[in-house]
Amino acid sequence: MAKRGQVSARLDELATTLIGEALDALAEKGELGVVASVVDGADERLTFASEDAPAEEGLEWARSWVEGLAAGTVDREALGEPEAWAICYLGAVAAREAAEDAPSAASGLSAGYHDALICEFGEKGAPAAWSSYQLVSGLGAGDGFSFTDPLPAGEVEPLL
Repeated sequence: MAKRGQVSARLDELATTLIGEALDALAEKGELGVVASVVDGADERLTFASEDAPAEEGLEWARSWVEGLAAGTVDREALGEPEAWAICYLGAVAAREAAEDAPSAASGLSAGYHDALICEFGEKGAPAAWSSYQLVSGLGAGDGFSFTDPLPAGEVEPLL
């Protein structure tokens, strides 16, 4: 486990890997749904994706899935006890929020909401979990797809 306010190398790797996979899916298909991934102490990873459920329903299910894995009420397959988790989904961020978080990234944004890859992540025993977002454009456009660096979005409820 990392110190308060810091993420461990295990959590950093899990979150950045899931973000990379989500960005690849958005560039190729332009869609994502909700994707949840957990890793155990042996670095074994289990991932679940929900593309059919509405975003809110999929996000609630993903959070319940992570909590169920930790409680042992969901089949872990070959996974040991979960140590870290990450959930990614396509959402929207208000231009004013982006301007506050990263003025240079938001300088060309029009008013309103803009597509963003949102990631929530945390680890066992941490007093908090975190979230970040990346503005995205050109969904499904392959090489025409672009995204910003991750920007902090605040603390979320820990799931482990």
